[in-house]
Amino acid sequence: MGIGDVCAATGLSPSAVRFHLDHLIDLAAVRAVKDPNASGSGRPALLYSAVPAEAVDPAAAYRALAGLLASELVRSAGPRASTDAGRAWAKALLRGKDVTSADPLPVVMSLLDGGGFSPVRSADGSTVELHRCPFLDLALEQPAVVCGVHLGLVTGVLEELGTMTPVHLLAALDGPGPCLVRFSATSPPSSPLPGVSSIEEHVT
Repeated sequence: MGIGDVCAATGLSPSAVRFHLDHLIDLAAVRAVKDPNASGSGRPALLYSAVPAEAVDPAAAYRALAGLLASELVRSAGPRASTDAGRAWAKALLRGKDVTSADPLPVVMSLLDGGGFSPVRSADGSTVELHRCPFLDLALEQPAVVCGVHLGLVTGVLEELGTMTPVHLLAALDGPGPCLVRFSATSPPSSPLPGVSSIEEHVT
């Protein structure tokens, strides 16, 4: 885009646009090249383009990589690969911790809270509400993979503690309310997330 295009899009004056573009160039977030079609004397006309987020923001680069790996997991691995990955994650988080005699629910809550899920447990302990998903962008693209990993995380904790409890995960990524993790032998209703039914794991 040229200066005029940016001014029209933002409603800013040319001097204000140049000020901000110069700052973005210093941050390596924008590139500027001479307009090959420009003519005349004076300051050379420039064209500006945004640098891909992955080239500027390490977090964006990791998100892109995670998306590629999730797509490959869906394509090449079995249906249990994501839950198995979650189990491995749980074992890594618990490695070196003495939790063999611990009450499993507080351990699950602690790991979910530390992972950024903002968990809230029900009064009877049968359900944990997940009010935040730190992987929401990827979950919207690959819900079966991301939700499967989260389910594997919970079941992995229970396995490490020797608890035999069926676990259900109800994803609500694009609907009202939080995602739900239920500890119950009875099957929950279907997930409100299109294309993803409720996910169930029996700890063995």
